[in-house]
Amino acid sequence: PETGSFFVLCPTKTIKKYSLPLRINLQMVYLRMMKKKNLSILFSVPLLIFQACTTDAGYEPGTDYSNKKASYKVDGLYDLPYCTKNLESLVVYSEWEGSDFVCSDGFWVKLRYNENGYELDQLPAKYIVVNNDDDDDIGGGNGGNGGNSNLNYTSSTMTDSRDGKTYKTVTVGNQTWMAENLAYKSLYSFDYDDTYYEDFESGLFYDWEDAVGMEDDYDDVCPVGWHLPTKSEWQKLIDYVGGKEAAYALKSKKFWEIEDGATKGTDEIGFTAYPAGYNVGGQSYVQERNRLAAFWTSDCYDDGSNYAYAVMMSSDKDKITMPTERIYSSLNVRCIKD
Repeated sequence: PETGSFFVLCPTKTIKKYSLPLRINLQMVYLRMMKKKNLSILFSVPLLIFQACTTDAGYEPGTDYSNKKASYKVDGLYDLPYCTKNLESLVVYSEWEGSDFVCSDGFWVKLRYNENGYELDQLPAKYIVVNNDDDDDIGGGNGGNGGNSNLNYTSSTMTDSRDGKTYKTVTVGNQTWMAENLAYKSLYSFDYDDTYYEDFESGLFYDWEDAVGMEDDYDDVCPVGWHLPTKSEWQKLIDYVGGKEAAYALKSKKFWEIEDGATKGTDEIGFTAYPAGYNVGGQSYVQERNRLAAFWTSDCYDDGSNYAYAVMMSSDKDKITMPTERIYSSLNVRCIKD
């Protein structure tokens, strides 16, 4: 583990394409223990931290790859291809993390620190799979409307009765979505004050437990008559605008730092996904601002004890992904009407 003031940084053992940096923050753990007033858990914090930092609690590969060496390298985790069946058992060194990762059962799993990995050759283009229909990050393929400007939708507004805030909405088919990030101030929401962004464009950030309502007496953080969308509800929206390769159709037309290989946002149905970034619990700032839009789904990965599914769009790809993410990361929320 890498140590810093007031927190221990534990490298994750489960990292999929576009997954955010995963951290266990002592301050956040302490606050949550005190919040729940559970002394038995509080006293077990040292054991929890020791276990997390020594075992990288999370996905365990079914095959022992401890003796398998890296064949190639990439600059960082964002450069890893999707872990598809044809890449099973491939070991790649990530220069930014200084570690080897193996493709195992759809996940990139951290193997070890590798001080000599920088000497390897870059990952050949033949390993970068163009057609990822077999991956499990999102499903659905490239169906839908093919990403065109003739999509039928209806724009309107709704008002959250809890605080009086009014949000733009968009209706496509039988789905009505908020067209702005939720900005309801819950007990544990994170607010980043940045005057560069207009009201409601960034919204607030919520950890997964807060978003699904596990921490208070409500169904989820969305207004009455609305709810946190499931993976399948997100998938239906994605298919409608052109499939998982059409992130540009949902991205806003401004604020994105678009890189080579990605299409500028066209916002074809007025969904207006802003690159608000994300927050790691306990930190006072937002990461990946202008480069990433990240939204929670209501679906958990491991009974909600460590991971849940998110929807993500990046500034350097047209791909929409649904990776697993640590439940203590704080992401944006888009609500869908019941």
